[in-house]
Amino acid sequence: IILCQDDAGETVGKLVDFGIALAPDDPRRTARDVILGSPRYMAPERFRGSAASTPATDLYSLGVVLFEMCAGQPPFESETLAGYVMHHIESEAPRLRSVAPSTPPVLDDLVHEHLKKNPADRPQDAPAVVARLDAVEAAGAAVDHDVGGVAGRLEQHEQLRVVHAELRDVAPRAVLPTA
Repeated sequence: IILCQDDAGETVGKLVDFGIALAPDDPRRTARDVILGSPRYMAPERFRGSAASTPATDLYSLGVVLFEMCAGQPPFESETLAGYVMHHIESEAPRLRSVAPSTPPVLDDLVHEHLKKNPADRPQDAPAVVARLDAVEAAGAAVDHDVGGVAGRLEQHEQLRVVHAELRDVAPRAVLPTA
């Protein structure tokens, strides 16, 4: 996710791919048993060797990003690849409110659902996530950037708003292979 300004000076988010996504039968695909991606953001099933990328796989990664945007830190920290693997496979993600107490319960629940270990327990597609974020926004349940004097809360809220807007824009077009 890259934040930038459009021609009107408005902050916009761009969801980008730096070329690591290839079709399962693409000859340029890397060798088996090679981790491809950013371990800090990878879903547990990716570490288990699942070749299939599903919307639930990507939504786990979105959950890590949302957690980090709201809390100012990722749900798991490690100095090593092995540490990230173990955390993502075995450690339950902390509740967002345990790190950012001003987080509204509805947003805490949504992020927590994204970070479930079993893909079937996560939101199943981007339009469903957009609908949930719409409900958070409609309820006025934005992250409170004044509670606790947490630096950068306003900026983090703005980032969350921009990601929500970008998801609302791309979700109807999002089609992921299930190969």
